[in-house]
Amino acid sequence: MNNFIIRKLQKKDYNKNYLQLLKQLIKIDINKMNYDGFCDIIYNINRNIYVMEYNNKIIATAYILFEDMFTYNLGKVVYIKDFIIDKFRSLREKLLTYLIELAKINECYKININNYEYKRNELDNIITI
Repeated sequence: MNNFIIRKLQKKDYNKNYLQLLKQLIKIDINKMNYDGFCDIIYNINRNIYVMEYNNKIIATAYILFEDMFTYNLGKVVYIKDFIIDKFRSLREKLLTYLIELAKINECYKININNYEYKRNELDNIITI
């Protein structure tokens, strides 16, 4: 199970199970979500959607948002939401670890995972959420 790729959502994911994966979290009419609408979602600069791909199929996704704050010397807070993992539940930790590393690289002082807040020094302890 080491042949997976974690990356940002791309146009080509339209046909790689992404919309079907979303149906696990929200009600979505896949027939009404056309390719252009899909691309509009991807290129909204206020959000990043990461996916995990395995055998040319999207098997996991998460939404991540970085917010600049006036507090902590214009520090950043990161919000990680909408985890969806298809079948391979053990990969949740790998995707979460990847996103936490992004938060550390971006020097976030706080992380919010599905509405639970953690300070940066607590990040190493939250993988088991």
